[in-house]
Amino acid sequence: MGDAVEGIVSELREESRAGDQKVAKSLGYGVFVGLTLRRPYLRDVFRDDRIVDILTALIGPKIGFLSDKIVFKSEDVAFPTPWHQDHAYWGGTHKISVWIALDAATTGNGCMQFIPGSHLKDIDHDQLDTPPKDGFGHQLGELERVGLSEKDVITVETRPGGAVFFHDNTLHRSLPNTTGARRRAFIITYRDLSQADQDYPDLAAAESITG
Repeated sequence: MGDAVEGIVSELREESRAGDQKVAKSLGYGVFVGLTLRRPYLRDVFRDDRIVDILTALIGPKIGFLSDKIVFKSEDVAFPTPWHQDHAYWGGTHKISVWIALDAATTGNGCMQFIPGSHLKDIDHDQLDTPPKDGFGHQLGELERVGLSEKDVITVETRPGGAVFFHDNTLHRSLPNTTGARRRAFIITYRDLSQADQDYPDLAAAESITG
């Protein structure tokens, strides 16, 4: 998977140099959505039985693939991402995402942090008129504002190939990359197809994978 991702990122850099401002913005944020549209064989990853078996226990028998993306940090893209719930962006029914490390994710190069139990409620996010350089227009400010603190935080360092499953209301963030080392992750998002959901017309790869 790492070679496929590097190939896509190389293509994106070429498109950015050719003047594609949308791609340039994505690269600046360290994220690109829709790898399986560029490399259809990567669809085997989101259908992998090791993932689907866990999702069946979490979601039920009718599982839908919604979207995939690469998120990366490097010497140039080193900033942290702020505390947020993904549901603030998705809307609709609740989703489960699988965060798969392509490189070792450490506290030095920007691993993930989560707050267990935060998935139990929607939390009001600050809505910024102009997203900052990390691209997060909806984000949580201080944890104390919602009755949480740093003592509630779980830091998850991840080996290459390791995966973290999390609900879209789980508060999470990534640390800054202070080492300059590459840190890439492939994120796949799923939904329960037994629940009526809103349309996502921009997510052309969405499909049913079970049931």
